[in-house]
Amino acid sequence: MSPSDVDEGLADGYFPDVDTTDVVDLRTGAPDKGQLREVKDIFCRAAQEHSRLPRADRLFQYGPMRGPPRFTRELATFLNAGYASALSPVRPAGLLATAGATSGLWLVTSVLLSRRAVVFVESPTYFIATHILRSDLGHRLVPVPMEKDGVDVDVLDRKVAAEKEQMHLRGEDCEEGSSNGHKRFWAMFYTIPTFHNPTGVCVSPAKSSRIVDTARRHDLLVLCDDVYNLLCNDGGTPPERLLAYADGHDGESGLGNVVSNGSFSKLLGPGLRLGWLEACPALIDRLADGTGLLRSSGCMNNAAAGIITAALGLGLVRDHVRHLRDDVYADRFDAVYRVLRQFVLTGKIGVVVQSWVESWIGNRYFFPLLSFSVRKLILPLVAINIR
Repeated sequence: MSPSDVDEGLADGYFPDVDTTDVVDLRTGAPDKGQLREVKDIFCRAAQEHSRLPRADRLFQYGPMRGPPRFTRELATFLNAGYASALSPVRPAGLLATAGATSGLWLVTSVLLSRRAVVFVESPTYFIATHILRSDLGHRLVPVPMEKDGVDVDVLDRKVAAEKEQMHLRGEDCEEGSSNGHKRFWAMFYTIPTFHNPTGVCVSPAKSSRIVDTARRHDLLVLCDDVYNLLCNDGGTPPERLLAYADGHDGESGLGNVVSNGSFSKLLGPGLRLGWLEACPALIDRLADGTGLLRSSGCMNNAAAGIITAALGLGLVRDHVRHLRDDVYADRFDAVYRVLRQFVLTGKIGVVVQSWVESWIGNRYFFPLLSFSVRKLILPLVAINIR
């Protein structure tokens, strides 16, 4: 198969229907067929376990807006074991089920942000998130440069203060009410603090505390795209999630300022369409009660939440993530790095790319984003068999 053959498969976007046995498409951060077969086995075993429960048919009913209580309890247990946070445990009351990180982004911005909100983003950042925020939701984006240990907080603080001052000069106090009578946030900082896409940077503890301080002083909402946290490729404890640094600090709004947006798409499979939002309970209450979306639909994916509850309880998700992290992705990381060194890391461009890749390794950056982020640099290599 040639790169042009793969290109034809992308006619419908980033999710091609290309069925081959010897090609690894590096352009989307998606699991391969072998991983999906493992997830199918997990799903079948968990569904069988769930079917033994009394009233198991309620799986197909409208579910509680926050998600089934058993789901949030099992998810909190799973995340506490994975995060091993020394600062802040995950609490069931601080969780809300979503249909994946994309729906989490949409829900948070729709319910909590002013219609005229400014959104500060790292530069560079995940390009589809900027499309959603700017093109779909109509927010104005303000880029903030990155450093080796995360966003430049000094620049962020200055830009936030400047935008807030301009807002006051225009006579805008941003007291716009939400659907349940609460004030919306005037601005948001969208960040990928752990294994950043595309740089691989992890925000340092010092900067995490400063970001929370900036958010509290300026009544700024912080949305953390935390989909990679548990895929720490050295087998150790992942960096503290940024939300942990905000625990116990309610900020000016009294609701907290930081939301963690997680997903099972990278841990199991994107077809599940299941994720979660984590925040202080008061903010979760506002998310659940403040939108007609959840009042109409109930839990965003009650069926998947029920099945994954069983999978979590059986330890199947824990074992699968450990297998991906320690075996599958570790080998593939090494394979991609060897290909880059052999075919790309030459000449002036190679020096830049080598520095980039070495920084990924130094930051414990993981393979799913490595394969996704370098696609523009190595398109001629997408059809190389790296088994």
